[in-house]
Amino acid sequence: MPYFKWKGVNLCGDIQHGVLRARSLLDLDEQLLRKEIGLMRAQLKKPIFFSRVSLSMQVTFFRQLAILVNAGVYIDRAISLLAKQTTHRVFRELLEDVSADVQHGASLGQSLKSAQLFDLIVIQMIQAGQDAGKLPQALEMISDYVESKEQFYKKLRSAALIPTITFAAFIIIALFIMVSIVPPLSALFSSSGQELPKLTHCMLQISTLLTSINGFVLLAGIGAAFFIFRLLTKRFVMSDRIVLVVPIFGQLMKDSSAAYYLYAAGLLIYGRVNVVQALNVARSSIKNRWLSQQFSVLESMVDRGVALSQSLEEIGLVGPDVCGMVMVGEQAGNMGFMVMRAADLYKQRINRKLLIISSLVQPILMIVLALLILGLILAVYMPLFNLSSVIT
Repeated sequence: MPYFKWKGVNLCGDIQHGVLRARSLLDLDEQLLRKEIGLMRAQLKKPIFFSRVSLSMQVTFFRQLAILVNAGVYIDRAISLLAKQTTHRVFRELLEDVSADVQHGASLGQSLKSAQLFDLIVIQMIQAGQDAGKLPQALEMISDYVESKEQFYKKLRSAALIPTITFAAFIIIALFIMVSIVPPLSALFSSSGQELPKLTHCMLQISTLLTSINGFVLLAGIGAAFFIFRLLTKRFVMSDRIVLVVPIFGQLMKDSSAAYYLYAAGLLIYGRVNVVQALNVARSSIKNRWLSQQFSVLESMVDRGVALSQSLEEIGLVGPDVCGMVMVGEQAGNMGFMVMRAADLYKQRINRKLLIISSLVQPILMIVLALLILGLILAVYMPLFNLSSVIT
């Protein structure tokens, strides 16, 4: 149920405003009339307390819902019970709306789609499970899908956390040295009249730049360039292609996208969704636009009657081992299961790459940062040593 920011007038002629949940403008008008307030204007608005519903909460919800439905509890009643158990205000209100929609005759898939919380893959899988009379099994498979996505994101964050914190700490320390410590030393070095080492001279120039108006101009220019770059990447599809060319990380992004595309497609095919429709829905999980275009070519080939394994081999986004597994599934009549197993193969490959990257990047980054810190120390102390020899 959406939120509306409204403005109205009461019986005394006083202007009032606020935020209310309502199914429509008509429902909002009726709520305000019961409070003796006439609606003047309203617009859709997200609540101030809105926060993202985590993947772990979604996993718990689907697993508990599968247990309750499998035990014979009506869907609307099961969702209502789960809504009372959650402490997340937004999630609880969304579940209450879904329960009310289901109670009034809407399907679970349609209700969850109107809540705009879950992705299209989840909605299609629930719809397929309801049509086949296997909703508990579909909910369990959705739980596995969301949980695998959560675990993958956790591994990505853990692999990038320590290098990011280390690099950020170095930047903060370097800025502190350049802004607070180096300027007083600059006057001391200038008064000594001695020739400064190139490293120290470079450090003094950087410090002067950061402590002057030119430093603010430079930072503003970098911020503007980053903003323009973000606009260009959102506008042009080729920018997504360039990202995939980046060594190591580009291949990692390509493999992860292919893994989740295959897993989502296999999940839907296993749930008796049409192959072309399953591929089309699975493409919604692809954030890279260039890859999305390539997978749309795959859909058109399958729609023309080309086998999925042959289509995967021709677009060249997956390896021959994956194509072989899909071919085995086609011949055995169990394509959905084999496509999911192929996706698991890709996930294992990604996990190994993440382990290697995290094992190599962290020590390399520590060595680089140690060298940079050593450079800063030498740039500061070398002139001081020379100055002490001049004094003696």
